[in-house]
Amino acid sequence: MLKQKIKKNLHAIIDNVKDDYILNQINDVVNNIIENKRLKWDSLSNAEKDSISTGLKQLENGEYDYYDEVKKEIVEWTKK
Repeated sequence: MLKQKIKKNLHAIIDNVKDDYILNQINDVVNNIIENKRLKWDSLSNAEKDSISTGLKQLENGEYDYYDEVKKEIVEWTKK
C-alpha cells in the first residue's frame, strides 16, 4: 500500500473513532511503536549506526549482490 493511501486510511479510521478509550489505545500503541524504534536505534553504538548508514547508502547506490549469486560464491569457496 502506498504511503499516502496508508495515511489516508489511518486518518479515516481515527476520525471515525467515537470511543475515547479506543482512541487512547490507538494513541498508546502508536507512541509505543515510535518510542521502541527510537530506543532500539539509540541503544546501538556509533560504529553500529555508521555501519547501518553505510549499508543503506550502498543499497541506494546499487552496490549489492543478489542472494542467489552469493550462495553460488559460497559453494565455490567451500570447494577450495
